[in-house]
Amino acid sequence: MPPQVKEAIMLAGAHAATSRNFQAHRFVFIEEPDGKRQLVEQCGMQDFVADAGLVVAGCAPREGLGAEVDVIISMAQMEAVAVSEGLGTCWLGMFREKPVAGLIDLPTGWRLVLMMAIGYPESEHFPRSKLPLEELFFAERLPASPAKPTCKSKVIVGS
Repeated sequence: MPPQVKEAIMLAGAHAATSRNFQAHRFVFIEEPDGKRQLVEQCGMQDFVADAGLVVAGCAPREGLGAEVDVIISMAQMEAVAVSEGLGTCWLGMFREKPVAGLIDLPTGWRLVLMMAIGYPESEHFPRSKLPLEELFFAERLPASPAKPTCKSKVIVGS
C-alpha cells in the first residue's frame, strides 16, 4: 500500500467526529506478516486476514467517554477513504479479545472494539446490491409500513 494512501486513511480516522472532541480512541496498524498470521487464529481462522495489506485495530478506554462509538465512526471514515482508493475492506467483529490484546500490547484499562482488514482485492470486486434510496430515506417521518428488510444470504446453523 503506498504511503500516501495509508496516510489518507489515517487522516480520515483522525478527522472523524468524536464525542465532545475527546479523541480518546486509538488505532494500531498491523502490517507485519507474522502479526497478521497470528491474527488469523484469533479471528476465527479467517485466512484473508493474513493477506490483507494492513489490519486496523480500534481501541478505546474501558471507562466512559463514548470512545467505543468513536472507534466505529473513525473506522467508517477510514473505510470510505480506503474504498475510494480502490482497496477492499472487511470489518472483523469476531475475534478473541484477550489474545489479540496481547499481540498489540493493549494496556490495562483499554479494550479492543473492532478490527478491519484493508487491502487490494485479488480479483475485480463488485459491491453487493443495496436497497434503492427511496426505500432507505424518508422526509420527516418513517411511513407506517416501511418495507421490512430481508436477508438474502444463506445462513447455515450447525451443531
